[in-house]
Amino acid sequence: MEHIARYSQKQAHEVIAEFSYQASNPEYPDEQEALCNYLAGGIETELLRQYDKGVFSLAEREDCPVMWSHYGGQHYGICIGYSVPEDAINDVHEVRYGGSRLVKASTIEAMLDGSASARNDVDRAVLLRKAARWSYEREWRLIGKRGLGSSPLELKEVIFGVRCDDSIKFSVATALERRSKTVKMYEIQEVRDSFELKKRRLDDQLFFEFPRRSRDWIDDFDPLPKLTC
Repeated sequence: MEHIARYSQKQAHEVIAEFSYQASNPEYPDEQEALCNYLAGGIETELLRQYDKGVFSLAEREDCPVMWSHYGGQHYGICIGYSVPEDAINDVHEVRYGGSRLVKASTIEAMLDGSASARNDVDRAVLLRKAARWSYEREWRLIGKRGLGSSPLELKEVIFGVRCDDSIKFSVATALERRSKTVKMYEIQEVRDSFELKKRRLDDQLFFEFPRRSRDWIDDFDPLPKLTC
């Protein structure tokens, strides 16, 4: 343990010496400001190393054209809607937009000493704040363990994009039709003479149209009569 303590101190001094050396770079006119920037970057890197949390991003809106363009494959994709059970409400947090991401060194020190309130303050700054220009997303985040795992959320609905192919709609609806709890199916439509979108409930007509035979179109034509010369 004594050796580990000495080794840790040695490493810490080497890291600080490296920051001091980099801050003395003549390209930076203010050595003190450069040193603070390097220290802040080092602390941020170390904090991210210690984070063992995963983030699952959600949004309030299903009718945002920009979201469909960015995340929905140019309207060819799908949007999945979830409900939040009561026992998972405390794990879902609203993202704040704008403001400062500044975290005080004293708060970080308190967090490393085991303070739960300090940990929450750092979490809010690191995991739950974004630039103001992202505010159109109205994002919420489920904070949990990193990696794959069971989701506490309940699958509620699937919404298909304006350009989503009918065969995809049929495949998804068929895959989910035998679930113990019904998953509702919707499609997004453009509102006439506007840039707005709205969702419309899909009816059972989808199952009457599929699956299709690849030669169905041939059946629509009567056989040609034999011609004699």
